[in-house]
Amino acid sequence: MSFFEGSEKKLEVVIDSSQLIEGSLRNLGRGFWSKVVEASQALILSEIQSENCVAYLLSESSLFVWDDKFTMITCGQTTLAKAFLEFQNTVSSAKIISAIYERKNEYAPEKQFSSFSEDVSLLNEVFNGEGVSFEFGSKQDHFIELYNYQHKFIPAPEDTTLEILMYEIGHRALKVFNQEGHTATGIRSFLNFEEHFPEFAVDDYVFSPTGYSLNALNGSKYITIHVTPESQSSYVSFETNIFNGDGNIELVQQVVSIFEPSSYDVFDFRQDSHKANQGQKSCVNDFLTNGFQIKASEFQQLQCGYHLEYAHYHKDQ
Repeated sequence: MSFFEGSEKKLEVVIDSSQLIEGSLRNLGRGFWSKVVEASQALILSEIQSENCVAYLLSESSLFVWDDKFTMITCGQTTLAKAFLEFQNTVSSAKIISAIYERKNEYAPEKQFSSFSEDVSLLNEVFNGEGVSFEFGSKQDHFIELYNYQHKFIPAPEDTTLEILMYEIGHRALKVFNQEGHTATGIRSFLNFEEHFPEFAVDDYVFSPTGYSLNALNGSKYITIHVTPESQSSYVSFETNIFNGDGNIELVQQVVSIFEPSSYDVFDFRQDSHKANQGQKSCVNDFLTNGFQIKASEFQQLQCGYHLEYAHYHKDQ
C-alpha cells in the first residue's frame, strides 16, 4: 500500500466583512474558492450549504466558509500557505483581523514541499512580521506548531473549536475502513453518526483505494472527520465548533472509543471569558481514564482572548 500523509495543516482567517464589497465570503462563490483550493494543490469534490455556512469537501480534507470567516484543512503534500496567498490577492490583508495557521507533525516531513517556518515566512510577508508563533508538545514526540496574527479581533463568547487528532487506530476501525467494497453509508453506521448528530446534514466521500472524509452542517455548526487508514501510518482527525459546557469531555471519549487509537491529541480553543463565566471544565485535565496516560499538557493565551489547551495522550502499556 502506498504512503499517504494524513497529518493536516489548518488555516482559519477572519475578516472585517463590512469592508468586503460582496458583503460575505460566501458570496465570493465556488469559482473563487476553487482557485484558493487549487493553490494548495487540492480540488473541491462537492459541497453542502446551511443558512450560515458553505462546506466544501476537498480531495485533501475540507473547507468551511461563513460570512466573515473561513477554515481550511488540508492533508497530503498540500501547500496551504500558498492557498492563503491566493485568497489575499482578492481579499487584501487590510481586511483581515485574524489569521491562525496550524500544522501537525507529519509522519514523513521530508516529503513535504515546505516546512512550518517556511510557511510562516510567507504569512509574515503579508502581515509585515506582526504574527507570533507557538509550539505545543515535544519535537521528540507529538507536537503542533501554530502561527497567529490578529488586529482588533475579539472572539465571540460562543467561539470554540475542538480538535481530536488520533494515531495508530485500532484493528476494528482499520478493518472497516480498509475492507473491499466499504461504503459511505456503512462507515456512517460504524460511526453511529446519525444517531449522535441527527440534526446535521452530511456530505461524505470514500476514496480509492482507502480514505474517508465527512463534512456535516447544522446552521453555523460544523463537524468534519478525515480518516487515513494506512496500516503503517493511520491517522484520524475529528473537528467541530459544537460547544458543550462540560468541555466536550463526553464527545472526546465517544470519538476515541470508536477509533481506539494508541495515542491522540486534544487541541481546544475557547474564548477565555466564556470559560470563566461558565465555570467550564478543561478537556485537557479530565482524560486520565480509559487506559490512557497524559504525556504532555500545555496552555496558551492568545492576545485576542483565545485560551488554547493542548494535551497528548498515550495508551497505557
